[in-house]
Amino acid sequence: MRLNDLFCDGAVFQANKPIRIFGTGGGKIEINFCGNRFESENVGACWEAELPAMPYGGPYELEITLDGRKRVLHDIYIGDVYILAGQSNMQFKLRESDYDWNLCKKDSFLRLFSTERVQAGESFFPQDGWIKADETNIADWSCLGYLAGKELREKNDRVIGLITCYQGAADIQNFLPDSAFENPSFNIPDNERFDLNYHWNKGHSLLYNFQVKQIIPYQSAAVIWYQGESNASEKESRLYGEMLSCLIHSWREAFKDQTLPFIIVQIADYIGRDNAFWHRIQQAQEEIQHKEQYVKTVVSRDVCENTDIHPKRKYELAKRIADAVCK
Repeated sequence: MRLNDLFCDGAVFQANKPIRIFGTGGGKIEINFCGNRFESENVGACWEAELPAMPYGGPYELEITLDGRKRVLHDIYIGDVYILAGQSNMQFKLRESDYDWNLCKKDSFLRLFSTERVQAGESFFPQDGWIKADETNIADWSCLGYLAGKELREKNDRVIGLITCYQGAADIQNFLPDSAFENPSFNIPDNERFDLNYHWNKGHSLLYNFQVKQIIPYQSAAVIWYQGESNASEKESRLYGEMLSCLIHSWREAFKDQTLPFIIVQIADYIGRDNAFWHRIQQAQEEIQHKEQYVKTVVSRDVCENTDIHPKRKYELAKRIADAVCK
């Protein structure tokens, strides 16, 4: 039996939502956390334990015994957890931005967990656990993740946990479950898709199965979604709004949270793709907040330069994301 990599020293659980602990293998499970106890016998390939919701607080210890082997996890906090999802502008690192490094500060209450990636070159892995922000590592954090997390720390002084779930040059089909493609309109022929230059875009659901499933059903305060640049074909742009709705509903079902908020970052203007397809995706991202509950759209066009598909100015956008989360 083994624990999912999420569960280690320094983990951040979402406040005021059920605390779910999970892993693989069969055997007896015993969990003790802040006076809450769970005990069960698992006979399947995967196991899951649910403990009651808790208010903000910490540090705590979490005691887990799997088939007679006990582990005690330390420095556990109940705070706010955000899933950083999408493609390259969410993956974009702090070191690539124009942010003033003198404003970066060590903060042990701002923590990052990185899921496994299909592309090499990342600095952090699930086995690294929850990494605390300091001057030696934040250069390789998601720029938007770090800056939004920093803003949220200053706004409410809660412990913030960030979970990465992104891949540069990924289309939205990658993040949909296999069941989504029972809708025949989502099965878009290759010659009508925008970008098949990367192996993860050849087909569908690869990143959902490889990345998203790693963290299901961990509870979070919100999903921050920044994606769309890789769906700028005529057919995909027309279906983007429908696919985005499907993603929101399918993720809420998978995470067992029907009111899970989504913050949708509208893709910025880009002179290299100033066409109807690009603008149609922007329109779908603008309209989604009026079609789906618990969804807010954050506009980027007026605070990001339009000469680069990866705008280096991200601080104002991160502030807007933090503001949207807090409203």
